[in-house]
This record gives sequence, structure tokens and C-alpha cells, in this order.
Amino acid sequence: MPQFTLLIAHAPADGELAQKLATYLSEQLPLREIHCMSTGGGDAGNPLIFQANIALLLLTPHFLAQEVENSELLDELLSRTMEDHFHLLPLIAEDCEWEDSPYAGLPVLPFERIALFNETAWGGVEKALAALAQQLAAQLDLQQLQLADPKAYAQRKAAPVAKRGAFTRHLLRLFWRNMPKRLKWGIISGLGILLLLLIYLIFG
Repeated sequence: MPQFTLLIAHAPADGELAQKLATYLSEQLPLREIHCMSTGGGDAGNPLIFQANIALLLLTPHFLAQEVENSELLDELLSRTMEDHFHLLPLIAEDCEWEDSPYAGLPVLPFERIALFNETAWGGVEKALAALAQQLAAQLDLQQLQLADPKAYAQRKAAPVAKRGAFTRHLLRLFWRNMPKRLKWGIISGLGILLLLLIYLIFG
């Protein structure tokens, strides 16, 4: 199996969690390298972003509080999702309101959507880490299949359109949220005028 590079992007306050995760995954998965990258602005153009085959976003209250600071990083990572051999996966590390975040439109780990370091829900961190390692191993197997046999990969990956649709919806939401209010009202007003004109043409 080829060796893959994993990037763990985390808030500065979550460095210890990221290191703990990196240490565990390095022992469980056939990874060439694991990099932990502290976010918070000025991340665009970081070479680690372009070296990774899989990027994990460590979702915690600290990470979500940096939504504005992380916008450049997210845009750059999202642009890479169009590449065949790159996957962007938010990882729910601690209990947080990730469903209302810009990351909600992306495929999320763990599949159970339970915070990784919620020991009560998992019955221990080791169980949570083992489940995550298994899920990431399946992702690596899928990427290996993609490299070795693109046709078989296309057949196995049953819902590519749905995945792309999720990214598209996410990009549209992100675009709308960052749009100036005046421009938003201009668009809404313009659509209203078009609707009235259409009604007039049909019934007038």
C-alpha cells in the first residue's frame, strides 16, 4: 500500500489533542507522514496543505470560534477537493455546535457523529480512537483502489454526485455568509422584481 500523508489542522489551544491523535494514528495506519498544523490566520499557501492526501479539521469549540481566521485555510482546502487524490474530513474532536458551522456540508468523522474525546459516550477514548483508525483505514483503502484501478474505484464509490452536491451547497452557503449585506439585499430585490415581471407577463 502506498504511504499517504495526513494533515491535522487544529486551533492553537488544541495542540495537545492533535498530538495525541497523531501519535495514535501513526501507530495504527500506513502513513508516510503526519503533520499537525495550528490554524488562526495566515495559513494560506502553507506547503503542508498541498502535501497532504487527507486533511482532518479538528472540530472543537476553540476551532469553531476561529471561523473568520480559518476562512482562507478552508477555501484553500476546499479548492483541493476537486483533485482526485485528496480528501477533506472534519473530525468532531470535542462536543461543539459543528452542525451550524461551515463544515456541516462536508463528510464528517467519526461516522457515528459522536465527539472523539467524549469518553462517556464511547466508553473510553481508546474505543473512540480505534473506531476512527478503522474508518480512516477504509478511506486509505479507497484511495489506494483509486490509484490502482480507477474503474473499480468508480464502481465502489456509489454516491459521488451526492458528495459533490454537499461541497457545492457548502460553497454556496459560505459565499452567501461572506457576502456584504447591501449586495444580499440587491440580489433579493432583483429576484423580487423579476418575479413580479414574470407574474405580469403571465397574467397581465
